[in-house]
Amino acid sequence: MQKLKTKIIISKYELEVFIGISQEERTHKQKIILIIEIFFTEVPQAINSDNIKDTICYYNLCNKLKQFNNKVYCTIEFLAQQIFELLNNIIYPNSLRLEVKKFPMIENLKGYISFVIENCDK
Repeated sequence: MQKLKTKIIISKYELEVFIGISQEERTHKQKIILIIEIFFTEVPQAINSDNIKDTICYYNLCNKLKQFNNKVYCTIEFLAQQIFELLNNIIYPNSLRLEVKKFPMIENLKGYISFVIENCDK
């Protein structure tokens, strides 16, 4: 029998931070979107027990992310590392992939800028 691979995806979790290189850019709160993928090293027992104690509680994890709201950052890379460290400490020994998206006011940019940090082999 093939070994199951399992993960939890938290898609489009929103934070509001003051972020940017220039002081002017940091004067306005900006929306940041997180995409979090948690790769389980072992299949969570919750698939058999139906018990939240046997998996990662994504509700509690999301509540921990609120601490980043309204903070000031210069770079998306630094913000991503701070979030990654927090999440990695919570979900260890599982692996993590974090994408942080920023929507800067750059002429002709129709989408976003993102930074990805991970410690997993997909």
